[in-house]
This record gives sequence, structure tokens and C-alpha cells, in this order.
Amino acid sequence: ARPRSNPDPARRRPTEAECNILSILWDRGSGTVREVFEVLSERQEVGYTTVLKFMQIMTKKGLLRRDASIRPQVFRPARAKSEVQRDMV
Repeated sequence: ARPRSNPDPARRRPTEAECNILSILWDRGSGTVREVFEVLSERQEVGYTTVLKFMQIMTKKGLLRRDASIRPQVFRPARAKSEVQRDMV
């Protein structure tokens, strides 16, 4: 039998790197790639394009929502911190 795939991609467990980005956005409410990069780069060695790529992937996965109507684009978590934490236990 084939393993059953999770029907809701937003319920997928975020990776450690994705959790780091989510925690910044949960603290701030929302942010641009540049803002997330600046906070993240204080904690670890990371490139701007790496953060950008992660945030694009996270948007596709349903972990982030992107407001493309403004420049620079603003990202916010798609789900509450408590919801994601509950899914991870």
C-alpha cells in the first residue's frame, strides 16, 4: 500500500530553517524579505537570496501569505504560531 499523502499542504511540518523565518514573522506580524534577512543574519550566516528562496517555497507550501500588491512584497504567516506548534507535537 502506498503511504497516504497529507491532504492539506499547510499542515506539513516546517523545517528548522522555515521555523526560524516563521518565528521572525510571528514576532513582527509581517515583513519583507529584506527585514527577515536582516534579523536572521544577526543569528546565523545566511544569504539574502537564500532567505528569498525559502520564503518563495514557504508561500507555495502554504506556510506564508504574500501581499504582491505592494512593493516590496510583504509576507505574513498563513497560520497562527499555536496552530503550527500543535501540529508539530
